[in-house]
Amino acid sequence: ALTDTLKAEELFSLEATDVMYRLYHQEEVEVFTPAAVKFECHCSRANTIIALQHIDKTELLKIVEEDGDIKMHCQFCNKEYCFDALDVETIHSGFDPDASPTKQ
Repeated sequence: ALTDTLKAEELFSLEATDVMYRLYHQEEVEVFTPAAVKFECHCSRANTIIALQHIDKTELLKIVEEDGDIKMHCQFCNKEYCFDALDVETIHSGFDPDASPTKQ
């Protein structure tokens, strides 16, 4: 590969645009303006409800019976959403479970 032709001193002494030109001058290369990286999660109770609506009500109630409730954990922001049997009934009846008094 072309990147294997780079020497360490080139990587440390040249600007990134110069390195890219040397490697890919025959291609059309575009360097984008740097953007700050930020932590942002878009999970929500509403999104978890949408997911639960796609699972059979009987199966959800079985999970509640075995575990006490349904816990959905976002692996990105670490937030946890809990749903009980009343929430499951509400989700599958077409009403908004956000109105549930058991909402966490």
